[in-house]
Parts: sequence; C-alpha cells; structure tokens
Amino acid sequence: MKRITLFPSFFLLLLIPAITHAYTFSPSVATMTSSGHSTSCLFSINNPDDRIIPIDITIYELTKDIDGEPIEGREIIDDFIIYPSQFLLKPKARRSVQVRWVGNASIPYGRAFKILCREIPLPKTDRAKPKEVEMSASINILLNYAGRIYVVPQGAKPEIVIDSVETRRNEAGRLELIITCKNKGTRQGKLLNAKFIVSPAELKKEDARKSTSVVLSLKDIPGLASSIFANSSRRFVIPWPKSLPIGPVSVSLEQGEY
Repeated sequence: MKRITLFPSFFLLLLIPAITHAYTFSPSVATMTSSGHSTSCLFSINNPDDRIIPIDITIYELTKDIDGEPIEGREIIDDFIIYPSQFLLKPKARRSVQVRWVGNASIPYGRAFKILCREIPLPKTDRAKPKEVEMSASINILLNYAGRIYVVPQGAKPEIVIDSVETRRNEAGRLELIITCKNKGTRQGKLLNAKFIVSPAELKKEDARKSTSVVLSLKDIPGLASSIFANSSRRFVIPWPKSLPIGPVSVSLEQGEY
C-alpha cells in the first residue's frame, strides 16, 4: 500500500544528459465510485524517448477556496492503492498504473484529489575526467503532471444553487455584483451552460426577461468553466453590468447540463 491550473509543471536541473522528449500521462481527470464495480481507474504513461525515466506517483487531498483556487492538502496514504507507485519506464515503452479506492465506501458526498506523476532524477555517477577534457553541462527537464481524481458515491449528482447575492465597491470605487453558489449535491459540477438572470429586485418574477434584466453566461463569467466540488461554495465577482440599473437586484439561475 502506498501513500499517493491539469497541467504539467516544469523545473530545471543542471545535469549531464541532453534535453530529451517528454513522456505523457493520461487521463488528466478520472472519476471512480467509492463502492461497487468502479472503484478503480487506469492511468497510462508513455515514454517516446530512448532513455529510462524513473517515475513516482502520489495522491494529495484537494479542496478549493471560495474563489475557486485549488488548495493542496495532505498526502493520502491509506485510502488508495497505487500499483505500481514507483517504477522505471523503459525507452519507447508504455505503462499502465492502477489506482484503487480502498477508503470509506459510504462517503456522503464526492471528494477530490490531486494525482501527481513525477519524474525523479537518476542517481549521478561520478566519473574521473581527464584534465584536458573541458567541463560542460546541459539542461535536463524533469516533468511533472498533475491530474485530478474524483471519488463519488454511487448515483451521485451535482445540485448547484444560488446561496447569496451581494453588491460592493472595489478598491477603485467600481460597483461589483457578487454571486455565491453552493453545490448541495453529492458530486462535482460545472455551470458551463448556465445563465444568471439578474433583475432589479422589485421586478416581478414573471417579468424577469424584461429589458431591464441582464443575462450573464460563460462569456461574461469565465469562472463558470471551473468545477464546484460537492458540499462546496464558489463566489463569482462580476463588474456591474452597464445596462443594469443600480440598486437592489435578484438573481435566478438557469442551468443546462452540468
């Protein structure tokens, strides 16, 4: 048993080997259930290069703050089995890694984790060099992939609702609309196809589509493309729409598919 913006992150090391081709890691997002027949998933790592690549895989708890920024938590040791968690990836080879959930089978709502696939440097070999040989060095890129794993109860679904609506002026004195949504469901969800209907507070519900109302969607609020984790809230800070009269407002949410 092993302790285990997605995008690769890079760091540089001065090593003797030359720059080589990058390996690949997929998928970047995987979902499994906490019980039943879908408690595991496979990740594939491909080495197109002519060198051996040492690989280490770990998993960390993942949450988000109210503004949707990821927060990496503790390393998860007992809730997953990763096989293999460390190995040497041979040249021109592909390797599958199985990740299995062995934690609580009855979690009340979905949990999110970061899976980190990390290339680690091979130990250096000290070799005596003739004095007449000039010292040289090249840059070797060690590549990390950070993916995401969701573990959800069977039959889990998102349920995103508006939790609160506020207005405020920012430091520059400009008026902003603040909409906070809460995912009351049991798995993560996105508001990709959602629309916020913003209307003056005194406008009747049946008249919410009048010209004084404003419809805000993904093009107006890019943050809608980000997942809202189960049992979590997300705040959207929006510049006050020009066509919206200043004053108290009400906001309704129209959703398409999550």
